[in-house]
Parts: sequence; structure tokens; C-alpha cells
Amino acid sequence: FNASSYSYTVGSDIESNGTLNGGTSTFTMTSITGQLTGSPKTTFNHFTIGTGAIITASSDFNVAGDYTNNGSYDGTLGNLIMTGSSAATIGGTPVSTSLAQLFIAKTGGATVTMAVNMIDVLVLYIQSGTLFTSTFGITQDAGGGFLIIDNGATLKLGGTNSLPGFSGYSLDANSNVEYAGTTQSIGNAAIYGNLFITAAGNKNAIVPFSTLGNFTLTDGTFTSSIIVTHKIGGNWLMNGGIFTNTNITIEMNGITNQSISSTGAFKNLIINKISGLTTLASGITVNNTLTLTSGKISLVGFNLTVPTTGTIAGVTAAKYIIAEAAGSLIQQVVAGTSKVYPVGTTINYVPATVSLTAASTTDNFSVRVQDFVYNQGTNGFVLTNFAVNNTWFIFEETVGGSDATVTLQWPASLELAGFTRSQSRVSQSSGSAWAFGPISPAIGTDPYTSNNTSVTGFHAFSVLNDAVSLAVSWLNVSGENKNGDNYINWNVANERTNNKYTVEYAANGFNFSAIANVAGNGSMASVNAYQFIHRSVTGNVSYYRIKSIDADGSYSYSPIIKISNTTAGVTNSFRISPNPVITYTNLEVQSSVATKPKLTIIDAAGKKINEQQIILQRGINSIPLNFTGLNPGIYYVELVDENNTKQVIKVLKK
Repeated sequence: FNASSYSYTVGSDIESNGTLNGGTSTFTMTSITGQLTGSPKTTFNHFTIGTGAIITASSDFNVAGDYTNNGSYDGTLGNLIMTGSSAATIGGTPVSTSLAQLFIAKTGGATVTMAVNMIDVLVLYIQSGTLFTSTFGITQDAGGGFLIIDNGATLKLGGTNSLPGFSGYSLDANSNVEYAGTTQSIGNAAIYGNLFITAAGNKNAIVPFSTLGNFTLTDGTFTSSIIVTHKIGGNWLMNGGIFTNTNITIEMNGITNQSISSTGAFKNLIINKISGLTTLASGITVNNTLTLTSGKISLVGFNLTVPTTGTIAGVTAAKYIIAEAAGSLIQQVVAGTSKVYPVGTTINYVPATVSLTAASTTDNFSVRVQDFVYNQGTNGFVLTNFAVNNTWFIFEETVGGSDATVTLQWPASLELAGFTRSQSRVSQSSGSAWAFGPISPAIGTDPYTSNNTSVTGFHAFSVLNDAVSLAVSWLNVSGENKNGDNYINWNVANERTNNKYTVEYAANGFNFSAIANVAGNGSMASVNAYQFIHRSVTGNVSYYRIKSIDADGSYSYSPIIKISNTTAGVTNSFRISPNPVITYTNLEVQSSVATKPKLTIIDAAGKKINEQQIILQRGINSIPLNFTGLNPGIYYVELVDENNTKQVIKVLKK
């Protein structure tokens, strides 16, 4: 039966054993003993229970439009299923309406909005789409009730509503509960999937809560009036609002990779992960205690700040702060005291300690590390002997006023060939050469420590022996492109038993491979010049380094150089709009040639979400990107052309 756009008033029962297509019609039941019986293919558009009517649903029925109850309804046997792809309302003239069993099964992200209170609820099942409470409440049946929210479905709480109190909950890991009202309590101790706070007003957590998915704060004030520990199983995503952390401890305890992006400081932060890694997606501050219960936290390219009132607890050789990229651990060292910086690389725990004399000036110090040592400190070739294979970058915020002892720790596995612990020297470099510190024999039993006293300047630090080989001396390495050929030139001095030079090339600046060998001049103290021509280079940008290989097989690397090929090139502009994105966004690429680059979407933990080859025509190209179904958070859209030139844009998924 196709109801079309008409209005129907039924004074007795409705029985549909076939297919009822509601169209844009309205069905109104007016009987005081009305029975509603429907097959799974019974779908009303607007459905109304008339004033004074008493209707019993003997089976499930679908409503694609508005449901209005101006009388009385018994849904104990039949489910009201709000379906379809258009917005709808649950309303009526009574202050409250009885709905024993309500299913929300909207498609396309459509929303069902409450215009009355719902009472006597046995089962509220949000399968898909959104149920928005507005300012109205939901009360379970006197005998108990159950709330179910499937992955991707949303319960949006408006007004002063908290999560409705039910006897039981089943909230999938990627289900959504959104606090979008005014003054609201976060309560009822449910284990959430994704929890969102998106509207102005105070959102007070009156009980500890857990999330299987993400916690997202974009507006309003998130606080707790009691001392609580909230456990986050997904990502912490705060790009707006206010985080009043006075009574709150946040525990990251997911079993997969998690990220933290926060515009507000933490009071206490716990990393408690039996698997996966917590990484920063923004700089963060922990004012009181950062506790490493299980697992590590990686700074990636962002800073972690622990002020003078804060501490770092639970650190071991298996639980520490990975600070091997651009991000640093920042702590304040008060004059006359010391601070341990429990940092390391992905594999090794290599903490540093900064101790200031009483006559020094209190200052903030930042520390990060890298798992190799350049012969000049921050550039040159990589050392292969007589050193601890790690570099510590230690800097003070306000230059001058510091008289410090710097103590470095390392495991025996980082000691390069020929390194002698009794001849350890904690040395430092500002970039051109290492300044040896005094001999400070290593102490300890794997790990070992050595120190340098009276340090007044802060740069790159490493542990070296006198015998470390800092030759060959790379005087100059340069290059230029001429008519599609790359000319690589290098000048060296103090060659010793040099056998050959290997020219290595990388299109991306990381994955180098040998492309040619150039004979060396053996042992000579004079300056020698060398050249290699890389013919017919097609890449937009090329990277080169030179490997000096001695007769005994030892080697060293030159600094890396970059040569741009102005005759190649493809992508001139690369942007995404809108950004932030909710579901769909658009990638606009302007290309100077027709090409087939690779497009990859990567999450904040480095996992590839999608990878495809796209076709670009010369000129402006528009490529739609679908972020539907992805968790809110930071993503990276990476475009790599046929010349291995890579461009990356960060995208925020709401």
C-alpha cells in the first residue's frame, strides 16, 4: 500500500501483513482499544496517536517521520523503530510519553529529536543515526531497563541531562555519547565508547568514568567536584573549552596506540598500557605527577613540560619518555638542586641529569636524544668507534647564569668499537666540533654513567674517548643542477688510508642507496677536491651524501645535501578544504604535468587508513576524501608523486 501524501484517520485497528510505504503521509489512530500489528515492511511516515486514544503495538513497526503521542501507548510487545534518512521528532501533548521499546535506526547521520520526556523505557537501542534529548529526560521502567548504542550511533544529551540511568548498558567502543547541553553532570558510571563535550557550560563528572574510544573536548568546562581517575581507552582530543583539572587524574589505558592532543594542562597523567604506545599530537603540560605504570610515552615532534611543582614517577629501563624526534622533555631545575630527565630512544633508556650549583639561576631545561653521534656534534659523518652511540641535546631556556653538572647514562649495548669506559669524556658541541670534557671514568654496572662538571653552555652532548676518529675532514659538500644533471662536489682534508668514496642518493632524504664509487687519494694531509655527476635526474628534489671508506673498512659520512631540479616538478599547490572535516572533504592539487601519485591517509599513530593511486591532470585537480566512520582525531594526508616527492597536510576529524 502506497500512502502517498494523504492523511489517514483510523478509528479501530491497523494491521499490515504486506508492505506499507508511508510516503509523506500521516496516519492517526483514534480508538481507545486500538491494536497496531505490522510486518517488518510496515513503514509509516508521520504516525500520531490521537487525543484520548489508547493504542497497543502487538508487533514492531517503522516510523520514518515524526512520532506523536497525544493519548496512551503500550509498546511492551512491539518496538517503535525510528527509521529513514530524514530528521524526525518524538513529541506529543502530554508532558511525558511512555515508550517501552524504542529503536533509533536512522541512516545518513539523521537525527531524532525529543520534544517530550520519555518514561517507562525498557529498551533504548540506538543502532544508527542520532537521538537528541534536547531539554527532555529519559527514565527507565520501574522494573529496570537497558541502553544499547552501536558503533557509529550517537546519543546527544541536551539541556541539563546526564547519561540516563539504566540497570544495564552496552555501549560499543565506537559508539558516541555527546554532552551538548548547558550545566550537565557526567554520571551513572557507564563505560563509554567515544565521549564528547561540545557545548558551553559546566560539565561535572560526578563519578569516575572510562572510555573504550576517544575523549573529545571542544567547548564548555570539563571538571569533577570529587577526586576521580578517568580511564581513556582511545585518544585524548582537546582543541577547545576549559579543562579544570584540580580533582582529576587521567589514565591512558588502551590496548592499542593512543595519542594526546590538549590545549589544557593535566594535573596527574598516568600511562598504563600493556600494549601499544601513547604519542603526543600536541605539546602538553603535567602540573603534578606523570606516572609511568606500564608502557612508554613518545613525544614525536612535541614538547612535554613538567613544571617545578611536578614529578615523574614509575620510570624504569622499560618505562620512560621517548624523546628522539623534535620534541623535548622540559623541566625546571631550581638553583642548588637537580632533575633527572628520564628520556630515551625507541629501544634504549638513556636518561640525563642536570644539577645546578646554588649560585646558578633557576631555569627550564629541555632534553631530547638521537641514537647516533655525528663527528661534529650536529652534522658531519656518523661515528663508528670510540664513543657511546647516542647524542643528548640539552638546552637552557634563558642562556647564561647556569653552572651545572651534566650526568649521562647509557647501556653497554650502545658502546661502539674501541670505547673504553675508564677514558669516558662527557663532551659537547655547538655544531662545528666536539669540545672534550675532562676524563670522568664510567661508574655503574650496565647501565653506566659519566659526567661533566662546570658546564656553563648547553648544546649537543655525547660520551667520547680521546681516540675517537673525527677525520676525514669534510671541508665542503655542495651540489647544483645543470640541464637535468646533478653535479655533486666535495672537498676534504686529512685523508688517511682512504680507499674510495661512495656517492649515495635518496629521493626522500632518508632511504639512501649507493649510485657510484669515486677513487680516493690514500693518505694525504692536503686539501683534495672530488666531483660526481648524476646524469638525467628526473626527481623534483634529490638528496646526496658521501661515504668515505678506508682501507681497513672503517667509514664516515659527509653532511647531507639537497639539490632542487627546477625542470622537473609536478605539484605546485596542495590543500584540503574543509579542514577540520566531519564526513567529507576535498583535496585540491595543482600540478604542472599529468602524473599518477600515491595518496595515503595515516592516523596519528602512523597506521595507514587508506592508500590509493590517483590520476592528476595538468592544472587544478579536485579529489574528494571520505572520512566517514573514522574516529575523531588527527590524521595526515600524504601525497607522493612519481619522483618520490612527498607532501603532507594535517587534518582534524571532528
